[in-house]
Amino acid sequence: YEEQTKIKHRVLGAYARIWLSKLGCYSNTMFFDCHAGCGAYIDKTTGEVTYGSSFIIENIADEINSKRSHKNYICTCEIESQYYDNFKKINQKIGKKTISLKNKDFQDVLEEPKVKEYYSQHPTLFFVDPFGYTMKMSSIAKMMENSKNEVFINFMFDFINRFLNVTDEDILNDFFGTSEWKNANGLQNDEREKYLIDLYKRKLKEFTNAKYVFAYKLCYANKDQTYYYLVHATNNIQGITFMKDSFASVNNGRVEYLGKRQDEISFFDLEDFKSYEFARNILSIFATKEMTFASIWEQVAENVPYTTKDLSSALETLEKEGKATIQRISSKRG
Repeated sequence: YEEQTKIKHRVLGAYARIWLSKLGCYSNTMFFDCHAGCGAYIDKTTGEVTYGSSFIIENIADEINSKRSHKNYICTCEIESQYYDNFKKINQKIGKKTISLKNKDFQDVLEEPKVKEYYSQHPTLFFVDPFGYTMKMSSIAKMMENSKNEVFINFMFDFINRFLNVTDEDILNDFFGTSEWKNANGLQNDEREKYLIDLYKRKLKEFTNAKYVFAYKLCYANKDQTYYYLVHATNNIQGITFMKDSFASVNNGRVEYLGKRQDEISFFDLEDFKSYEFARNILSIFATKEMTFASIWEQVAENVPYTTKDLSSALETLEKEGKATIQRISSKRG
């Protein structure tokens, strides 16, 4: 049970709790786990068994929906037979009867009439967590045809980066939705990394028409190197807001996981510096304008590594400097 996986599961659980609480008030929902894996993990240090993403969501949904008429449906796919069999045994042992487990490629399951009808009508959170890049951008686009749906994708950067030059071009063209990934071949290190993740985010937004796409960086636990990105696409400002809050809640206020440097507090992490830096950014964009807090956040949320809490601090910094006037409105809703 790797540290990065723990972080991933904590973030997913924190966000799912909010997502199910809000959307489950009005409709049935669905969690679609595209790569179930083996179903459980063992912590080598403690020997503790931890269950995978579908079980995490199932437990949260049971708790939230226990007094509701609306329910959450879970569709879980695993194409590898050994993982599928292990997941099935675990599911039988735990006794979860509401998880629909399929020994198929998730891209084929997306086309099944009953499944397609469900995610086309009900808000669905798709979790795409492959090893590598065995998925097509066109498949992700199908997931987002319902504007209430969201996708949370593991972009396996280190794996992709290492095998970029030895992988079949058609596979990478389908994965990125373009052949532009070839431009990364002449780039090195950080420049190459930035190009690939920015390209994926740009094409994801283009194919899905999602209003907000944000990538959360996770490093290896034992070295200063990017392992993968968790890329979130949503059409709702609350979606990106709560996902950032969820990530920050398990990462010392950051929207990235720094691995072995995770517990280090640098000068750039200090609240005063973050507020000052963000304040300068805000001032350069919105000087001479009168705007609501919500409208400012909608314009910057996708482009900055900050949360609404950080935005509040930045605006208060500008107010103290006499460079912003804040008209505070009190109401029962806050």
